[in-house]
Order: sequence, then structure tokens, then C-alpha cells
Amino acid sequence: MICDTLKTLDIWYNEPTVGPDRPKLLSKLAILELCGWIETEEDNIIFAVNTACLNDTTWTSKEIVEKKISDLIIINIFVL
Repeated sequence: MICDTLKTLDIWYNEPTVGPDRPKLLSKLAILELCGWIETEEDNIIFAVNTACLNDTTWTSKEIVEKKISDLIIINIFVL
């Protein structure tokens, strides 16, 4: 799915445009799409390791995935 989205954004990016805003915004959108995919894949890896080693989905969800999300929110608040 990410490949299709990025290919579409690439096609739109390469279309002729009058000003620099459209390519810039499409580049930002592509980065956001990629970051979202990376985050999803990180969660998939965490749950795969959980299944192979810990076998405690509740603990993994609470202590790793939710903590990762709250840490990112805190980082964004202080950085911005």
C-alpha cells in the first residue's frame, strides 16, 4: 500500500506546476506517509517479538506501544 501511495505522489510531484508550493507540499506528504508506515512496521516487529519471546500481548501493548506513543507526544510538546 505504501508503494502505491508513494508512486502516486511521485507522479503528482513530476507534473508541471506553476509555483514551488505543490512539489514542496507533496514532498512533505510523502515523508508523512513514510513515517506512518515506519511506525506501523515498528509495532508489527514489537508484536512479532512478543509472540516469539514474551507471549504477553497486554503487557507489550501497555508498556511498549502505549509508552512509545506517550513519549513521542511529550517529545513533540517540548520540542515544538
